[in-house]
Amino acid sequence: MMYNCQRHIFLVPLKTVTGQFLDKIKTLSSNADSRFLFLLSIQDYSSYLQAVKNYLWAKNVRIISPRKFYDRTEHWEYITKYAYANIEYDTFSYYFFGDTLRLKSFPQITDESDIYINDYCIDFWVNVKENVSHKEIEKKTANEIICNSLLMGRPLFAPLQKIIFKKRIVPQMIFEHKNSYVCDQLIIYYLIDSGNKVKFIKSPFYRINSESRLFSATISFFDVIKQQLYLYAKLRCVIGFPMILLRTIFKFLFN
Repeated sequence: MMYNCQRHIFLVPLKTVTGQFLDKIKTLSSNADSRFLFLLSIQDYSSYLQAVKNYLWAKNVRIISPRKFYDRTEHWEYITKYAYANIEYDTFSYYFFGDTLRLKSFPQITDESDIYINDYCIDFWVNVKENVSHKEIEKKTANEIICNSLLMGRPLFAPLQKIIFKKRIVPQMIFEHKNSYVCDQLIIYYLIDSGNKVKFIKSPFYRINSESRLFSATISFFDVIKQQLYLYAKLRCVIGFPMILLRTIFKFLFN
């Protein structure tokens, strides 16, 4: 039986918020068709009040403020579980501050897969970061694609924002907060390892602003190496250690 997705929610975890970003959300929500929802979780209470009082929101936007302060991945978990318990939707993905959505490119989800790993863009819409080619998708299984990429030091489970999830998988999601640099990739790994079906798609709707990657600037090189090796050990891909080390070193030297 074909699964016809009707509603998609963007989960937007925020420490604080600017008027410019709220304007962006307002524009997106006002131009979105009825299948799109936005949930903003704003930790700074004064920013939350500003958002609620100063903006006339469409019915497809909901704004909340947690009662306590959360670290980065703790906030992901909070907003994910809040949406699951309180909002009706079929699929969800994450939308982070500073990035851009192109809703007209959002794919129609019409099958029974659980996780959809999509291409995405960096800084410009023409700068598409491909996970895999059309040819590989046609010839290889998702597991073969994942294994081959791991051996080359290219985990395909990040960034989190490019991935679309079915709502039903939320109770299975595991957030390893102590490994925050690779937490997103571990989420996907645990879901796949539990038997959830993954599919690669090529409908990029998400553009990352590389200048907004604030978290990457706060974590040390050695912490990154440590967490990358932990990830590869979890993935049972020890043979991929040399390549992920080389790619990580290269990234730190030239970014």
